[in-house]
Order: sequence, then structure tokens, then C-alpha cells
Amino acid sequence: MIDLENALFDDIFKTVKAAFPDVEVSDEYEPDTATFPVVTVVSRIEGEPPKMIDSSGRMKGVNLFAEINAYASRATGYKAAAKEGLFTAKAASAILGLGSLETMDLDNFCAAFKKPGRENVLDAIFAESADADVARRLGIPVFERAVVLTAIQLAAFVIKSGEGTDASAPVAINADGSTYYKTRAVPFADDVRRELDEMLVRDRNIHYTITPQVDDAPMVGAGIAAML
Repeated sequence: MIDLENALFDDIFKTVKAAFPDVEVSDEYEPDTATFPVVTVVSRIEGEPPKMIDSSGRMKGVNLFAEINAYASRATGYKAAAKEGLFTAKAASAILGLGSLETMDLDNFCAAFKKPGRENVLDAIFAESADADVARRLGIPVFERAVVLTAIQLAAFVIKSGEGTDASAPVAINADGSTYYKTRAVPFADDVRRELDEMLVRDRNIHYTITPQVDDAPMVGAGIAAML
């Protein structure tokens, strides 16, 4: 299993580095990393199902679980821009004093969307139209990069499955999460499909399909895994 884990990490490492040379890629979970952006790939064996042990007691396979995370400091880019004088003095002072920044607020700001009942700190900081224009030009690429990283993660698992060579039997992907379905700054789901079409179908002749959104997908997936 170590060989498989190493092969999976190597594929993800090479693909991420090819797209984003400055991104750090680690095989360890780093909750307090001081380096951004960073991608972590952590895999572990999830038990040894009885059906994978033959009559001699030899293990024929295991359930391998891999978790891939991408981390970025959302305010870092704005602070660097403020230090370079890209914002007015008032906006620069406010952004340099900003602590945390929620992804939802960055997304809503970049999409010029005001969520009822939720104050967005970026709307106040970048109240001047010139500041807002610069801030959106810097912020939208964050989501465009997230699209590519998401596609890389999904493509890696599809490739390693060894399936999908028959167009009539594509690999099914169940994509779950608010970022995938609710991002407003870019058409996230459509852009991920476009990247997968290039990475899988065009470049490798591997076919896939993304299933309709499943309610309570983590719970359903856990139930299916328990029955395997």
C-alpha cells in the first residue's frame, strides 16, 4: 500500500507544481503552517474488509482513504497590494489592520453580491470604486486557482482508479460542498468540468461523469463504505 500512496502523492505533486510552481505540497497535515499557499495530501488505510482476505488469510486489498486540502491566506494578497500602494490610503490602512477573512465574504464581494442580513467587511474597506475594481481583479483569481486545484484532486483519483477507458462506463464523481455549488465569483462547477474534460478526456481518453447533487452526501457515502 505504501507504493500506491507514494504514487498517488507523486502524481498530485507533479500536477500541482506544473500548474502552480510556487505552491508548497506536503504529505503531512499542517494545521498551523506559516507558508501559503500549501496543498497537503494525507492518506491512511481504513481497515481490512473481510472480503479482501482470501482463504489463506492473505490480505488482497484494503480501503485507502486520501484527504487533500488546499490552504491560502485570503487576506495576504490584499495586504501585499496595500503595501505596494495599489489602494487608497484609507483602504490600505483598513486592509492592513484586517484580521481574518471568510471565504464567503471574499466570494460575495468579488461577485458584487450583498447577502441579506450579513455585513461584508470588504464592502466597507473597498467603498471607493477604484479600490473595489483593483480588489476584485486580485480576488477573482483566488477562485480560478481553486477551480484548477479541485480538478487536479478529482482527476488524480479517477486516474488511479484505472477505470473510465470505456466511454459507456465513465467513472462517477459525487462532488459535494458549498464551495463547489455556491461560489458566485466564478461558475465553479462548470469551470471544474472544463478542466476535467481537458485533464481526463482530451489528454488521457479517460471518461467521467459528475452525478447530480446528493442530499446528505457524506452520510450516504459513509453508509456505502460501511457495506463494502
